[in-house]
Amino acid sequence: MTKFQKLILLSIFYFLFSDSAFAARVYFEPPPTTYKVGDNFTLSLVLDTEGQSINAVEINISVPKLLKIKNISKSGSVIQLWVSEPSFSGKIINLTGGIPGGTATSKGTIAKVTFEAIAIGEGNIAFTPGSSVLLNDGQGTKLDLKTAGGPIFKVIPRPKGSPKELPKESEPKKEDKERKDNKKPEKFKILVGEDPRVFSGQKFISFFTTDKDSGIEHYEVREGKGDYKIAQSPYLLLDQEKMRTVIWVRAYDTAGNYKESIYPGLSKRIWWWITKLF
Repeated sequence: MTKFQKLILLSIFYFLFSDSAFAARVYFEPPPTTYKVGDNFTLSLVLDTEGQSINAVEINISVPKLLKIKNISKSGSVIQLWVSEPSFSGKIINLTGGIPGGTATSKGTIAKVTFEAIAIGEGNIAFTPGSSVLLNDGQGTKLDLKTAGGPIFKVIPRPKGSPKELPKESEPKKEDKERKDNKKPEKFKILVGEDPRVFSGQKFISFFTTDKDSGIEHYEVREGKGDYKIAQSPYLLLDQEKMRTVIWVRAYDTAGNYKESIYPGLSKRIWWWITKLF
């Protein structure tokens, strides 16, 4: 085989396989459809890494004037470390976070966004060109990002006399929801990290868990002999030098149940105690 033939074969392999080997896909579920003015609806932003392990996302979403952004929920998200809390400014939603250790998923929820249809017309929820997903390769390699905002959706007039929402009496009362939830949130780990993009490179911890029944309400952190205080992930550590402080994190659900994790593990805490003696 000549050098020219080898070059042709390599070129063919590159064009056939480069997209599928280094790509990720984000899309909304369910796809946007037809809504009436006043309708409230929630769309899940879903990630498919297509077999690759990724460790960071930066997704920016442009929302048409037909819709009002009501809420952004990170409950059940695959993102464990949020560089900044999910937010929106004007008609742009920003979702930036990481996954320590990386993940490969075919259907991982990044966030859930609740909208209200406020004007009649046609529109599309689109991803901005600056959106990216990073490969978990230690080099921050960007994957090709396939985006799909769904087909053009419509907002149509609401018929006169048609109610916007179900009567509140038909919804379960908060007390009833809490009474049924006696289970603690899921077990979770406390991860220690350093990243120039987070707290200017200072040491921090990250934590994340879920609660199937009533959802996570808040977290509390305790360092050493200090008191528990309400916190969010990532959390900047007070001990930036020796890192010889025991850390407790409690995850509370909305019913008041909590699950506690401790850093470091028992064996390391025992080793710290032994080294203090000698």
